[in-house]
Amino acid sequence: MNDQQSFQMTAKIRSLVDTRNAEEISQFLRKIREEKHPLNFIHCTLLLKALPVEELIDLMDSLSIVPDAFLSKAIIQRIATDPKHLPALRKMERIGSGLVEEDLLRIYGRFRDHEGVNRVFSSLPIFQWKNLPRPSAVAVMHALKASNQHHTIVEAFREMDLKKLQIEDLKTWSAIAVACGSAGKLEDLKLAHESIRDLNLRPDRILSSNLLRSYLQLGDPESALQIWKRMKVDGILPDALAWTHILSCLDQLGQIDLSLSILNEIKASNIIPTIFHWNIILNAFRKKGDVYSMQHILDNMKLEGISFDKITWSILISAYCENDAVEDAMRSYHEMRRTIPGPCNKSTYLQLIKAFGRKALLDHGKLLHQDIIKDGLTTDLMLFNSLMDFYAKCGSMDQVEEMMSLQIVPVTGSDAGYLWTILIDGYGKNGMVEQARSKFEDMLKAGVPPEGPTIVALMNAYSHNGKVDECKDVYYGMKDRYGVAPEEIHRTVMIDCLGRKGLLDEAEAMVAEDQFRSFIDVMALLGACRTHRDVERTKRLEEMVLKIEEAGIYVTVASIYGEANLVEDEKRVRDLMVKKQIKKMPGISWIEIDGKAHQFYVDDANHPEIEAIRQEMKVLRKDLKDANFEHDHTALTRSFETKEAAEDHLCSHSEKLALVYGLMKLEPDQPIRITKNLRICRDCHSAAKAISRLKNRILTIRDARRFHRFENGACSCNDYH
Repeated sequence: MNDQQSFQMTAKIRSLVDTRNAEEISQFLRKIREEKHPLNFIHCTLLLKALPVEELIDLMDSLSIVPDAFLSKAIIQRIATDPKHLPALRKMERIGSGLVEEDLLRIYGRFRDHEGVNRVFSSLPIFQWKNLPRPSAVAVMHALKASNQHHTIVEAFREMDLKKLQIEDLKTWSAIAVACGSAGKLEDLKLAHESIRDLNLRPDRILSSNLLRSYLQLGDPESALQIWKRMKVDGILPDALAWTHILSCLDQLGQIDLSLSILNEIKASNIIPTIFHWNIILNAFRKKGDVYSMQHILDNMKLEGISFDKITWSILISAYCENDAVEDAMRSYHEMRRTIPGPCNKSTYLQLIKAFGRKALLDHGKLLHQDIIKDGLTTDLMLFNSLMDFYAKCGSMDQVEEMMSLQIVPVTGSDAGYLWTILIDGYGKNGMVEQARSKFEDMLKAGVPPEGPTIVALMNAYSHNGKVDECKDVYYGMKDRYGVAPEEIHRTVMIDCLGRKGLLDEAEAMVAEDQFRSFIDVMALLGACRTHRDVERTKRLEEMVLKIEEAGIYVTVASIYGEANLVEDEKRVRDLMVKKQIKKMPGISWIEIDGKAHQFYVDDANHPEIEAIRQEMKVLRKDLKDANFEHDHTALTRSFETKEAAEDHLCSHSEKLALVYGLMKLEPDQPIRITKNLRICRDCHSAAKAISRLKNRILTIRDARRFHRFENGACSCNDYH
């Protein structure tokens, strides 16, 4: 088009625009399109006065017209008047408009088109971020927040000098605070907080709450607490969610004792405390082990009509499990299932299974297993592993093998090591050393590399069965063969193995490698000294080992002296225990009768049927005496004036009381299963063998080290305990 034609076209368009005749304009545009008449920027600028902006952009697109800066500015001004024009703006972006990014960000931001802001912003190189004007910067932050691009917000905050831009928009700072918390950027959060203070901004409730939450999220409860104190000074009342964060903050700082007063503050702010607030407080006291305060809180919840949810029950069950109150835990579990429909929390199942496994409560665990099946959780790896471990701890290796055969979870590859370790450890602790060795070999064939715990399990199996050479072979070859360096626990098992076999010089040399500083190593050596009655070695090592102020060491040394009739030496060590306030852990045994766990202590006087148990014990003692059973007085840990008093004490051991109760309550064809928290003493071990023959019963006692299966006067450990 020459200048004259262009002038004529301009005149024609100006005439049409002035007359505003829609029919003529429509005919003119149709002709332009059909004949592909070229238009310039002046023509388009004139047409903008008469045409909807969308129609003009379509015309430009059909004629491949790319607007200059002046025309783009004019179109932008029209679009900025109404959000209905945003589709036209997007089309201008696509056809190559020459639009300025700041204008695009400003318009998209004005109309809260976060997708548009994100699209434009993501096309900018980072070096341009710091040149954005204030409205564009605010629009960017709001858009990024709307799309949860937390890492990008933090990066943009670093590049943009928001303080220099004097941005006072609290929502922008709130978006930055949330982003720092979600992206794990504590230093950036502190910098943003400092900028807010430097700008003399007064945070509102939303910004204060987000600062508090992010500090808490990033492990800085002290700063979170300062935010709350500032809110109180400024008269800002937290909302319900912020109160949740405040309670969590006090929990992390160990100031949960203030929680009940906080509940009063929540009520004073016209907010009704929710189950979330109560659960945080309840769980905080659980972590402290303060069962009394927990009960007080539960009573208050009931008074206020707060219904327990699954989390409340889970916290309560966890507290009972952690305090070995398994019957209370099981009762709470049944109450939860009765009052709240739907599957149980996985964490609750894990807590219960672990607690039942500690006490080998097989029937309890089987009931849980059935519920897990009903809840459709059998393929959950953590639950599957926990159940496997539970059955192994109960000595139910047939059940372990059955679960393994189901192949619910992979038994090959690097992730399957835990399952194989359970199998190997279970067989080892049940005295089945060949099965343990076989499973280890099967694991290698399945391509599962052994890890530290797996090797410990295999070594323990050898140790408990007197296989010294095999244990040495594994210990000294594990680094080259399996790429696993020996750790302290491996050395301890090796020491225990040597000690059990009577190779005390070798065992002592290994303990000396760590200069007698390892408690478990020293205990393994002293246990061997007691088994083999090596009093001289004990005397020589006494000063060195008693530097470790642990009850187990002092009791073992005193017992070695007592068994050797070195009364003065025994008294001296026990007096040291009193002087240093070292207390021995009491022996506790459990037995499961009709789905209920019964707990016994030494000299127990608290069991509701203790008098009947004592009467039954008298009968059993007479039967044992008639069968020529002799008590092993070397099992005594203190002196008694008479033989009768000593044997009375031996017969009050927790495992004997549990055994008698089992004889009283279980049918003759039912196995008796007992769990003890410490190692079984020699006298109880001998008595269990005698009782198994006398009563023709199968008895299983799991002590702190292994399983002992008594049948027909013999034990599965072959007296190698």
